Amino acid sequence: MMSARTIRIGRRHFQSWADTGLHSTLVDRVKHLGLQHPTRIQSLVIPQLLEGQPTAIASETGSGKTLAYVLPVLHQLLVARTQLVPGSSATTTEQTRRRPNAVILVPTADLARQVAGVVSAVGQPLAVQVSTHPLDSHAPSISASPLVWVTTPAAVTAAVHARDLATALASASSLVVDEADHLLSGGYLASTESILRAAAQMTTSKGLMVAFAGATLATPRSRLWPMAIAQRLVPRLDTVRSAGVFRTTPTLAQEFVRVQSAADRLPAVLAAINTHLASGGRNGDVALVFTAKAAAVAPLASALADAPSTQSLNVLAVTDAATRAAAVAAISGPPSTTSVSRPPVVLVTTDALARGIDCPRIALVVHHTLAADAAVYLHRVGRTARAGRSGTSLALVDAKCAGERARAAAWEAAAAQSLSLSLDDSSSPRSTPDLGGEIESMISRNRSFGTQRKKQSTFFRSTAAH
Repeated sequence: MMSARTIRIGRRHFQSWADTGLHSTLVDRVKHLGLQHPTRIQSLVIPQLLEGQPTAIASETGSGKTLAYVLPVLHQLLVARTQLVPGSSATTTEQTRRRPNAVILVPTADLARQVAGVVSAVGQPLAVQVSTHPLDSHAPSISASPLVWVTTPAAVTAAVHARDLATALASASSLVVDEADHLLSGGYLASTESILRAAAQMTTSKGLMVAFAGATLATPRSRLWPMAIAQRLVPRLDTVRSAGVFRTTPTLAQEFVRVQSAADRLPAVLAAINTHLASGGRNGDVALVFTAKAAAVAPLASALADAPSTQSLNVLAVTDAATRAAAVAAISGPPSTTSVSRPPVVLVTTDALARGIDCPRIALVVHHTLAADAAVYLHRVGRTARAGRSGTSLALVDAKCAGERARAAAWEAAAAQSLSLSLDDSSSPRSTPDLGGEIESMISRNRSFGTQRKKQSTFFRSTAAH
């Protein structure tokens, strides 16, 4: 078996869309959408995937990872559109359910909807059909439009019996695992692994394009790390690592404030919101306030909403799927450029919202409680200062906790020197977050790496993509 390779992207690496080898229809489409040139990560990843090279994309938030895999997925569909095979099965239900032509796995329904929006927008010339849940994939068998599943691993395994997974994925030309550090760990691992194994069984002579993506895909230090699992499952896996991975963006202002007691936290959060939103913010700006425990979200949001200085703000507690949907709706849309007044929004949430939210209006991230490790910190602050925009992060640090002081000092020093954050403190297994009653709740939230099966066989063969 060939050893895994890591490719680091230099700062000068740059190409045109045409240089990537993308289908001309997609080149025209991305330019129509206002994207005149690929980002550095896109310019290297896209040609690799089109050549059939299994690739892990390790790049900072806001660097263009989503398009880096969505465009090759759509390219595969364009090339093979005359060979699409609608599915059928023995049961009445399966006779009307189409097999997907591509599968993109993500951790949450929120992220699935967001990625699905990207696939639909870029794939408009293909009239691509996008389903965020396999049970919704019903269409006439004669449909010529390609079908893309953008969904969670648990949704797939709940909708399709394990013994039928391989058949259900028989028509897929591409399989993407986004937020791979999450989906290859904890309660997600079993479902993700079963899907990867099933897809491998149906790999045809033309090959299956496989990609992993994540902002915190660290070089493995043990066989139990997510990238080690990915490399065992997919031999010949290359890792494309950007120059800015594990670093915070230079347009992000970071502040670390020590608090002496729990009573000091609320005034500090209010001061940050008042400085950056209530008095000094732009029309319609958004702040995310992260706290460690789900039980603390509603009381904190209530306390913030009752403060005299925040009466003009829209303060929302994100506690479950319903409130999360309302929150996403409240912050949707670009920053206001009109004279129409739009109140700033404050979302109080746990780390369940630290991944996948891409809103250009988010100007401030407040850590009511400090992130447990560097990976969580990077995902939190990655919600702002994206794609060249500015943003601010303010983290409250328990002055009496040596561990918090050490973490904050290391992250502050790394930011000051434009260094990568060390993910050594992220090596311990992370359990699945509270996802507000979504289908992931059917998976054990407390399974650690150590309880995973001890043997994971290698199953992907080296094949060309087309």
